[in-house]
Amino acid sequence: MSLLNCPECGGLLSTEAESCPHCGYPLRKGGIAGVFKAIAQIPCFVAGLILIFIFLFFGLILLDVYYFHGLLFKLFGVETHVTTF
Repeated sequence: MSLLNCPECGGLLSTEAESCPHCGYPLRKGGIAGVFKAIAQIPCFVAGLILIFIFLFFGLILLDVYYFHGLLFKLFGVETHVTTF
């Protein structure tokens, strides 16, 4: 169980609360509390694998942009002819 701020009044409330104890703002089932519970249930190694795949994906995009489009060579001042498809 953790605490978060109420979207209506800003008061602290539990992630397991059904409504804000300060203003009575109703919290949806599976809303913010559901997100926190879902994140807490992901094992660390799965979260690590997800991060690795995200970094690989963006790394391949950067490789495409900088290498295959000739920007890497411009960055280091090397003049070469790169064929783009």
